[in-house]
Amino acid sequence: MTALIPADGPTAAPLIAELRRADARQRAASAVNAELTGLYWQVGQRIHREILGSQRAGYGEEVGSTLRRQLSRAPLNVLTGRICLV
Repeated sequence: MTALIPADGPTAAPLIAELRRADARQRAASAVNAELTGLYWQVGQRIHREILGSQRAGYGEEVGSTLRRQLSRAPLNVLTGRICLV
């Protein structure tokens, strides 16, 4: 069986380092996505419990505008427009 990279040829070290960095970036992105999914789920649970009183929201009702009004009056508006319903 022949070697993929000859012993006297170019080294594979740069390629291996690049692959490790790409793998680390992928793992970091997956961890961030998992955290964001958990955050959005918690936001949805609080909306369901505190705003809707644990009732199902009817589509087309004013849930989004009510939530925006309530969040805009909060002393620390930590939720941005990307998280709030439009």
